[in-house]
Amino acid sequence: MLRSGNDAALVIAKYVGGSVANFVDMMNNKASEIGMKNSTFNNPHGLDIDKGNYSTAYDMAILTSYAMKLNEYRIITKTKSYKLKTNKNTYLWKNKNKLLKLYKYTTGGKTGFTDIARRTLVTTASFNNINLVCVTLNDGNDFLDHKSLFEYGFANYTNLEIIKKGNVSIYDEYYNDYELYTDVDFNYIVNNKEDVDVVLKYELEKKRDFSDGDIVGNLIVIFNGSEVHRQNIFVRVNKKNKTGFFDKIKNWFKNIF
Repeated sequence: MLRSGNDAALVIAKYVGGSVANFVDMMNNKASEIGMKNSTFNNPHGLDIDKGNYSTAYDMAILTSYAMKLNEYRIITKTKSYKLKTNKNTYLWKNKNKLLKLYKYTTGGKTGFTDIARRTLVTTASFNNINLVCVTLNDGNDFLDHKSLFEYGFANYTNLEIIKKGNVSIYDEYYNDYELYTDVDFNYIVNNKEDVDVVLKYELEKKRDFSDGDIVGNLIVIFNGSEVHRQNIFVRVNKKNKTGFFDKIKNWFKNIF
């Protein structure tokens, strides 16, 4: 990663996939899985041989956002230099991503160059609880452009906390004797100049039988009239004085009459 070791990429491909061809299939399957709709991989190293690889700036941003969720990748991509000693030699590899030195909020990234694609650069930066990805293709002033784009993003956007993991306050008679909760936070990036209208809705399935930790519905985030996110709602059944199923039916009739 630090020195664009294409020979290492081939070795890893053979080890992980059994063969380079099989690993390329794995790459394309993963790309499809995470939403990269305009990418096709023909090799694991990115060079123009073997038909080369095809992608877009947006797809590279999707891939980087996915990779940044992996702890090992985050460690590697922000490493400025790495020394390796063997029984014969000592190697010192320096990261080609100059933005790690030029911009203090940089958290990682990857440089690239081929005769067809020319200069390509993907970088990441974090500030004030905002994590950004920047991608440029065939940009001769890429490092400074990335810095400017990050500065623009941090100055004009806010990371809005919408869902905090833990118990959710939902009144639903069916689950009145149980705790409902979510297991992840959800934040949404908003432009500081736009109007913000956030509505939380929920869908609950009235399951006859459920156990502690079962999924019983969805929590839905509506932002400015459009659904932008949904996540699972879980049930915690270890509360005292739980009401049984038939007791719930009796309560329903009491409420009706």
